[in-house]
Amino acid sequence: MAGSDGGRLVLILGVSSYSAIKSGLPMPFTSISAGWIFTLMGLLDDGRPLNQGKSQKYRPSSGTEGASFYETWCSECARDEGESCEILAKTFRIDVEDDEYPQEWTYDESGRPICTAFVQRGEAIPTPRCTKTIDMFDNQ
Repeated sequence: MAGSDGGRLVLILGVSSYSAIKSGLPMPFTSISAGWIFTLMGLLDDGRPLNQGKSQKYRPSSGTEGASFYETWCSECARDEGESCEILAKTFRIDVEDDEYPQEWTYDESGRPICTAFVQRGEAIPTPRCTKTIDMFDNQ
């Protein structure tokens, strides 16, 4: 169900709305899950980004959201050819609050989840810079 609150669109999806979407009733966003509607909007109903006040690391909140993220990022990434991406593997075995959880899974400036290590399939994966060597030109 959708309503207006002071000029903002407030979208509330409950089990019955989700069931209506899945059954094919005419509603917007019929091909995506309820959780992804909020992610695609990138905002909470009060206009704040989804990740405000939370960890900057991204972890899907459900299997459906994870499958959508995988389809958007991992399935098109050169790092996951042959399903060998170590970043993806770490997200399954390490808690999001752990220091070892991949920093590459994060949010963009709009609050949408992204993978900062994405390399389009078919392109060369850049050689990682040695973290033990000082960068003399970019001060990094």
